[in-house]
Order: sequence, then structure tokens, then C-alpha cells
Amino acid sequence: QHGAFHVANLNAMFYKLSIDLIKNKYYPFVFIHEVIGDNFIFVLNIEWTYNMPAFCAVLTMNFLHDLIQLTKDLVQIRIGIGYGKLVYGMIGCCLRFFGESLNVSNRLQGICEKKYDNDG
Repeated sequence: QHGAFHVANLNAMFYKLSIDLIKNKYYPFVFIHEVIGDNFIFVLNIEWTYNMPAFCAVLTMNFLHDLIQLTKDLVQIRIGIGYGKLVYGMIGCCLRFFGESLNVSNRLQGICEKKYDNDG
């Protein structure tokens, strides 16, 4: 509604808040893999960290709760979560992920309602 410059500024603020949250509370278990437009792809429980499903689920929910609380005055977040094996490799100079769980999370994010309560 306010133009591309406003969206770019919101993305920069969201990115900074996300990085600060990861550095202060979730490193090395969470990282931003990619930013595409106004979509941020966060990766948790990658194979070089702990690989326990229960740990991953709790970590994911805690991270998302904290991220929503931290950014709720800035943006409304739509989230899709996928869990499963990914194939990854370099294409050009970029690390890319492929797999059904990435596709599922993208589809879920696309149909997610844009609302939340004040308590997150």
C-alpha cells in the first residue's frame, strides 16, 4: 500500500530483528537461508545440528513465538512449517534446498490467515 521503498524498509527492519533474535537466543540452531521478496526462509535442525524431531518441534515453536512477539508491531506474519529430509547443493554460488517439506511449508504459508491475537 505504501510502495516498494516502504516494503524494502520493513524487510530490512524485520531482517535485523530476526538476526538479533537468532544471535542472542537461537544460534547455531536457526538461520536465515534466503530472502525472496518479502518471504524469509528460516532453516532449523539442519543435519549439522541436533537431529531430534521433538527438539526441532519445540525449538521451532519457541522461535516463531519469539519472532512474532518481536515483530508484531511491524508486520503480520504468515507461516508455513515443513518437516522432512531436504536435498541441498550449490547452484552457481548459492546453496539451494529442494524437497517435499520445503514445498509443503510454502503451500501452508500461502493459505495461512493473516491474523494473530495480542498474546501471539
